[in-house]
Order: sequence, then structure tokens, then C-alpha cells
Amino acid sequence: MSDSKAVLVVDDEPNMINLIREILTPEGYHVFSAMDALQGLMTAQRERPGLIILDVNMPAGGGLALYERLKVSSLTEPIPVLFLTGTAKSDIRDKIEKLPNSLLMFKPFNPSALLEKVQKLI
Repeated sequence: MSDSKAVLVVDDEPNMINLIREILTPEGYHVFSAMDALQGLMTAQRERPGLIILDVNMPAGGGLALYERLKVSSLTEPIPVLFLTGTAKSDIRDKIEKLPNSLLMFKPFNPSALLEKVQKLI
């Protein structure tokens, strides 16, 4: 059973993980983190969070590859995903916008906009 107040942040930038934790923790969310796709997959399977915030571009497998791996497991398939990216490439945006149970957000972002998207997905 997933915990709707648990959020997994998968990003290779510690400052981004800390920023998201600082935004979500005061709102009652419990934030887990992973620095790459493999660690993110293992943490998602173990913790079964209510939401995964996923960096599109990172080493050891990008966010889109991790999303595909999450969606083939019955443990992680239903978990919604909020993709974060610093790139505005239209092909990436078009692909992500077609994925079910997911939203896209661009870095840098407004903290209140992040909260709004988190609440919409959970």
C-alpha cells in the first residue's frame, strides 16, 4: 500500500533534492531521495511512495527510462510521476505530455507551482 504523503525525489543534484524537501516537508510530506535511476527504482519498490518526482536528465539511466521500468512493475505502476527538466526540447516535452499519470515541470520552478502539481497528482 502506498503512502500518499510520501514523495520520492530522484535527481542527481543534491541541491535540487534539498530544495524540494524544504518545500514539501512543511506541508506534511515525507521525502525520500535517490541520486540515480537504479537507486530510484529500488527505493520506489521498497517505499511505494504516493508520488515520484523524477529528473529527466541524469546519469545511470535517465528519467524516461526509469519511468518505463516503473510502469512494468505492479508495485510501482500506479504511482504518479512529476518530471522535472531544465531542457525545453520539444521532443522530450511532447513525449512526456503523452505519458499517463504524469506531469512535466521545468527548472527553475516556483515553489507554489511545485506544491500545486504535487497535490494534483497525489
